[in-house]
Amino acid sequence: MAHLREGPTIADLAAELGTGTAALDHACQSARGKRAIDLMHEVRLQRAVEMLREGGQSPAQIAKELGYTSHTHFTRSFVAATGQRPETFRDQSS
Repeated sequence: MAHLREGPTIADLAAELGTGTAALDHACQSARGKRAIDLMHEVRLQRAVEMLREGGQSPAQIAKELGYTSHTHFTRSFVAATGQRPETFRDQSS
């Protein structure tokens, strides 16, 4: 998960795996039924949920650690996926 902080691109991940972006995307669709970028967003969201439940960091810190461009971008993505603001989610998970 440390890679998330650096905001890897699909091209970065493909290169690390020794393949091209189209091949990685095809493999992800074949194996999981989703594009590589969608899976990457899913992993970030899952980690954000874990971090919010742990409660040790603010949503702004979580956004930075997971490679979101801003707290606002993180909040928009989180709301789109869960229907709740990160702060509300954390408060309800406590």
